[in-house]
Amino acid sequence: MKQSRVPSSLLSQTPNLPNLRADRYKGDYMNDTRHGVGELETADGESYQGEFAHGVRSGYGVCRYPDGSLYKGQWSSDRPQGEGTLFMSNGDVFEGVFDSGARADGPGKLSYATGEVYEGNFQADVPEGQGSCLFSDGASYTGAWSHGLMNGKGSLTFSSGATYTGDFRSCKRHGQGTMQDGDAKYSGEWTDDKRNGRGTMQYATQPGDNAVPSYSGGWCNDERSGHGVMRYADGSLYDGQWSRDMRHGQGTLSLPDGQKWIAEFRNDEIVCEKVRVEFPDSSVYEGQFRGGFAHGQGSIQLSNGTRYQGEFVQGMRQGQGTDISATGETYSGSYYNDKRNGSGVIRYPNGSVYRGEFRESVRSGHGVLEEADGSRYDGQFSEDKKNGRGVKTFCDGSQYTGDWRNDMRDGIGSMRFADNSVYEGMWKDDRRHGHGSNVNGSQLNNTGLMSLSGVEVDKNKLNQTVSQSNKFLQSIRTAPPPSRSGLQLGSSSLGQVFVGSGAISAQQTQNSRQGKK
Repeated sequence: MKQSRVPSSLLSQTPNLPNLRADRYKGDYMNDTRHGVGELETADGESYQGEFAHGVRSGYGVCRYPDGSLYKGQWSSDRPQGEGTLFMSNGDVFEGVFDSGARADGPGKLSYATGEVYEGNFQADVPEGQGSCLFSDGASYTGAWSHGLMNGKGSLTFSSGATYTGDFRSCKRHGQGTMQDGDAKYSGEWTDDKRNGRGTMQYATQPGDNAVPSYSGGWCNDERSGHGVMRYADGSLYDGQWSRDMRHGQGTLSLPDGQKWIAEFRNDEIVCEKVRVEFPDSSVYEGQFRGGFAHGQGSIQLSNGTRYQGEFVQGMRQGQGTDISATGETYSGSYYNDKRNGSGVIRYPNGSVYRGEFRESVRSGHGVLEEADGSRYDGQFSEDKKNGRGVKTFCDGSQYTGDWRNDMRDGIGSMRFADNSVYEGMWKDDRRHGHGSNVNGSQLNNTGLMSLSGVEVDKNKLNQTVSQSNKFLQSIRTAPPPSRSGLQLGSSSLGQVFVGSGAISAQQTQNSRQGKK
């Protein structure tokens, strides 16, 4: 916005109005002196028409000067005295009071050839005190003047319709003042025509805004600087440090959905070193951040009590990490695409421990489950249950080697009981079902044969079966982990931690699965 200023011609002095020496006179006389109405032309080119008294110009008269200026008004003692109008040769016009041929201190009106008009008090031939000025561009000022300039309290209306009311120094906004332009309004400190110091800015609203945007805080050269609070149109709020009109330094960003970001800002962006995000449900994320996502080392504490600490990639748990559920279940191991994938360890609240492979956050592949009652399973898992081949040693010393389905013995298997008896055959739903043979320990004889329902069984063959089971157990322990290729990823358990358009979101965890025998 262009600053309206008082023209320099306002400081110009009134031309000297010299004493007149009559050269040629035509008019009334009294007692041989000019008295009444007459016309006078002086030798230096002045031309006067008007009243005379006792030989000098006195009363009302009009005088044209050699430089082209013209005076109309009252005279006394041969000089302009009292109310009058001076038309200057440069086009300026002064209306006011004259004293001994010069503009007197007091009220007057000065119209400039450039279009500006000042009306108010004069002192020493320049505006001083209270006065109003209409500028050529349509702007106007009413207030205090000093030495021909706007100084002190005043009100300036710009040609655009914007207004400023407050302090001025040398025609510039300086001190305390309020500037309003439509819906936009600033109230605060000014220095040399710029916002400097502390102030409050209310910005113009747009259709669809949820709140009136405003800023309250520090300013430097018309830019937000230092500590300040910014309320945005979408309802979010930033409370923190500013530099060069950008968020810069430590600050807190509160989002409309209740999330709260406590972070370091740089050039209006959150830097990746460390942030703290408080969600409306009281969940909290603390850690590294990059490109609008949790990225690097971090931790998230959910409102349901679940906590994860470890690595993040683009808002998802990926790499090594540990999560502890509200129930006390603890997982430590590998994550991929926000899910447990790879090797890991689960410690269940009942004391059970699983060590092995995971896929899509469930036990899948080879694993070892040591249960709270002392039993131990070493074998294959699928869909979070014992599925495939495996060996389970029960707390009483008995051991099953064979097929499993949905956590139950199902298929072909061999069961050595605590009394050393052995069943080898078919199983279904954790029960012996179908063809099989049962050998009691007391039926084994010295020849290596045992009798079962009148049928002799070779003990060596039975031991060979047990040996083959042990070899199978060794093979599944050394089997490579399942490949991650071709994984179809579902929803995350902790949820992505990310930000978009200045906002972040996090999903609640699903309840952690409990260990099963």
